[in-house]
Amino acid sequence: MRNTIIAVVAVAIIGVGAYFYYSNKKDGASNQIIACTMEAKMCPDGSAVGRSGPNCEFAKCPEYITLPASGNVTMSLGESISLINMKLTLNSIKEDSRCPSDVTCVWVGRVVANITLSDGFDTPVERDIVLSGAKEGFNNYFVSLVGVMPGTISTKTISPSEYRVTFHIDELDAK
Repeated sequence: MRNTIIAVVAVAIIGVGAYFYYSNKKDGASNQIIACTMEAKMCPDGSAVGRSGPNCEFAKCPEYITLPASGNVTMSLGESISLINMKLTLNSIKEDSRCPSDVTCVWVGRVVANITLSDGFDTPVERDIVLSGAKEGFNNYFVSLVGVMPGTISTKTISPSEYRVTFHIDELDAK
């Protein structure tokens, strides 16, 4: 009788172990390592993407926008836009000393935004750009900061997620 109990327990343990072993295998592919070739695909904005995933497909290229010879683009903090030959990223608002709308000020104040400009080939360039200040030239574009929302109020602090920053972008060779 004792041998029968030991045999039943042993079979149960083996059965449970086999169940967990085979249930953790996914179509026999759980132990396979997939290596993709190291090719790169050039994207329209000048960046490159590689192959990834189980089918070694190229990753999606960044979306890029097409502006006429010049135009405005409104962005949130942390957002990037890609144009042909340029990617613009709004990193942070370094300074916002605009005069609140409910106060009379001697000085209108200023806004300084930190941006990164890149073309996918050279090292990205980080710049501070001032509202209604000088244009920043990069590749075939001039970038200027033309608007910041929301406006300031003396009793309220603007959180970073509330900022909407408008840039004006001109092509250098635009007539």
